[in-house]
Amino acid sequence: QAPKARVIFMIIDAMRADFVYQQASRFAYINSKLSRGEVLAFTTRAQPPTVTLPRLKSMIAGSIPGFLDVAANLNAPEMREDNV
Repeated sequence: QAPKARVIFMIIDAMRADFVYQQASRFAYINSKLSRGEVLAFTTRAQPPTVTLPRLKSMIAGSIPGFLDVAANLNAPEMREDNV
């Protein structure tokens, strides 16, 4: 049985593309994959104000976020601890 193809979506929010793609970047693993043509990179530009959760949901689902998604994201409480 042939191995199954795997797809990994890596979304980095609020990171400048030039930090990743420049020659002196500390992202050596990503740059090595890019130079060998093993991965595809896409850069998007958001216009402020941004609302992260609805954008991620629309990228993954391919649909336009609803009003409640946007409203809930703008009225989110402050996080005091790291969420990683």
